Amino acid sequence: MTRALGDFWSKSSETGMYVVQPVPDVSMTELNPVEDDFVVLATDGVTNALSPSEIMALLKKYDGSENANGYPLNHAQLLVKSALTRWKQTR
Repeated sequence: MTRALGDFWSKSSETGMYVVQPVPDVSMTELNPVEDDFVVLATDGVTNALSPSEIMALLKKYDGSENANGYPLNHAQLLVKSALTRWKQTR
């Protein structure tokens, strides 16, 4: 996400177009604390490997889970590991 911001070097001298768009797409969504359990910000490395429904199923399955040391499970790490596993399976 942030890598593209400020990549002004990527502007093509031939077309005047950016190869990497430096202007972010921004959208706003109202959250409902009763219905919305998670907010997920992910790169295409995760979302190309896991569908939104798969991501939500993983998060709901492990919500409230603890690791071997009794600490809350790191959901971001869970998503990255799951995406990496999926990428390895497709190779």
